[in-house]
Amino acid sequence: MTAATMDEFATRLPRHVSALPLARDAIDSLELPSELREDARLIVSELVSNAVRHGRGTITLLLARGSDGALKGSVVDDGHGFDRPNRPPTGPGPGGWGLTIVNTLSQEWGIASGPTGVWFRVAPPLARA
Repeated sequence: MTAATMDEFATRLPRHVSALPLARDAIDSLELPSELREDARLIVSELVSNAVRHGRGTITLLLARGSDGALKGSVVDDGHGFDRPNRPPTGPGPGGWGLTIVNTLSQEWGIASGPTGVWFRVAPPLARA
């Protein structure tokens, strides 16, 4: 089931790599400034990728524009949650950098209690200065 307006989007995604382009398309369906859109596409890609790789059950993507122009979102699956990593990964190898990227690009983010969920907030470009 998918619901979308100009300011909100909610959808269930498959636990498959095909969820990644669907999540990016969801970002593109919202009217966002280009810088905000690119950051949001990367954040959502990282979070959905983590849910596909490590999660359980259905993945739900929720997006909403705040009255201040910020984008708020969350990616939730049916897993049992996890603890926030204490530090970024070390070494040049692939993997393990997703939440570091989310931390860098988001003004705020956190881990929801209950099922596995990560929420984020990305401010519009003018509010970042």
